[in-house]
Amino acid sequence: MKTKSAVLFIFFLLQLSCDNSIDYIGDFNQQYSLNCVLRSDKNVQYATIKRSYPPESAASQTDIQNAVVSLILPDTTIFFRDSILSGESAGSVGSFYYLNNFRLTKNTEVRIQAVLPDSTVLTAQVKSAGYTRVLLESEDLVLPGSQDESAFFMWRILGERDSIILLPSLYIRYIISGPDTAVKYKKINGTYIQNGNVFRVANSALSLGMSQISEGIADKSSITIIDGFFELKLCDFMMGMYASAAETFEDEFSVRISAADFSNINGGLGIFGTYMSESFDILFLPEYVASFGYNLAPPSADK
Repeated sequence: MKTKSAVLFIFFLLQLSCDNSIDYIGDFNQQYSLNCVLRSDKNVQYATIKRSYPPESAASQTDIQNAVVSLILPDTTIFFRDSILSGESAGSVGSFYYLNNFRLTKNTEVRIQAVLPDSTVLTAQVKSAGYTRVLLESEDLVLPGSQDESAFFMWRILGERDSIILLPSLYIRYIISGPDTAVKYKKINGTYIQNGNVFRVANSALSLGMSQISEGIADKSSITIIDGFFELKLCDFMMGMYASAAETFEDEFSVRISAADFSNINGGLGIFGTYMSESFDILFLPEYVASFGYNLAPPSADK
C-alpha cells in the first residue's frame, strides 16, 4: 500500500509541475523547462523535463522522455534514470528522471546537464548550503506553547552561511488505523520572524491543524499522534527565492515555473536548486491530544 500511495502521489505531482502560464500569442517558440531540487533528507532525487506546445496541440504530451540527464560533482558524474508512470485514463502518462542512492551534502558545487533527443542542452549550477551545525535554542519542545498562547522556535547556525535562505516549518506526524497505516504529515501555519531567527506558531493555528486531521473521520480514536517536528530548510539562494515566493512549494515535484523570473536554467526555463534539511522532534502534552479524542503514541526508545 505504501508503494502504491507513493506512485500515485508522484504521478499527481508530475501534473502540478506542468505550468500552463506560457504565453502563446504570436509565433510559437518551442521552450523546454528542467526542474530538479536536490535535498539532503532523501537518498532518491528527481528531475522533470517538459516542453511547451502550440495552441492547436493542447492535448499533446509535454513530458520529455529519453533525455540524458547527468549530475556533475567535483569528483564524479552520475546519471539519472528515466521512468514512466501510466495514469488510469487512456493516454495519461507522466515521465520523470530519478537518481538512486544520492544524498546531498553541505557546501557542495553541483551541476546538472540534460541533453534532449533533439540535441537541446539544458544546464545549471548551484552550491548547497555551507554550515557546520544548527542548534535549536527554543524552550518550546512540548506543544502547545506556553508563552503568549504561542510556541516559539529559535535556532542558531554555526559556520559559514553566505547566500542561504531559511524556510522554517512545523509538522504533526500521525497515523490513522485501517488499511493504510502509512505515516501522514500535517503542516501547521506559523510566522517566520527573520531578524531574530524565530518561528512563531500560535496555539490557535496548532489547534486548527489538529482538528483538520480528523475531518470526515467519525471515529476520532482511530487517529494516533506520533509527535511533531520542527524543520529548517537551508536553501541555496535561487531555490530559497523561488520557495519564498511560491506558496505551493513543498518538494521537488511541486515546482511550477514557466517564466524567467526565477529560472536559473541555461538553454531553457526552470529551477535547479538544493536544500539541506535539519529537523527536531517536538512532543505533545497527553491531555492536549486527548482533548481531540486522539491517541498519543508512547515516545520511541531513540528519542
